[in-house]
Amino acid sequence: MKERDMKLRAHRVAAALVASLLVGHGGVQAAPVELVANGDFETGDLDDWTQIGNTGFGGVTTDPAARTGNYGAYFGPVDTLGGISQTLSTVVGALYSYSFWLKSDGETPSEFTWSIGDVFTSTSLVDTEATEFIKFSGAFTASSTATELAFLFRNDLGYWFIDDISVTVPEPGGTLLGGAALLALLSTRRKSSKAA
Repeated sequence: MKERDMKLRAHRVAAALVASLLVGHGGVQAAPVELVANGDFETGDLDDWTQIGNTGFGGVTTDPAARTGNYGAYFGPVDTLGGISQTLSTVVGALYSYSFWLKSDGETPSEFTWSIGDVFTSTSLVDTEATEFIKFSGAFTASSTATELAFLFRNDLGYWFIDDISVTVPEPGGTLLGGAALLALLSTRRKSSKAA
């Protein structure tokens, strides 16, 4: 009888884990939670952002800075780097996705670099050719409860344009539902063991 109970228990645990994975990772699609405030600049200004470094020649405008919506940001500090940053509330060890869209007018000298806290600093883009908007995206694991997202620009004769800045984390609802499914199945197993 014990061997049968062990097999039954193993099957129930396996079923609970599968149910947890299905609910938490694909069975139920949870909407990502956006951490960046005013990442699309649709307030028409740099609200929620802190200007850093050389703050000359930067702001928010419509065309050619807007990739989507009505507004996007432009930056053209002369001689030294300047730009914007925002501190995001993060959970140590949690995985986050990021994306943003960047456009260069091709003027030189120019430089662009960006960073995510102490987790990532990009290689500088220097004296690039003119481009349309290019999407940058990836993922990072937070190493702090406060993670600074920063973008630095220099463009002595022109501008860099940036829009649709996003950092997201999957909503925890799917994982919580998966955990609830696991607990329910284990609870059922426990009740049937006591009845035997």
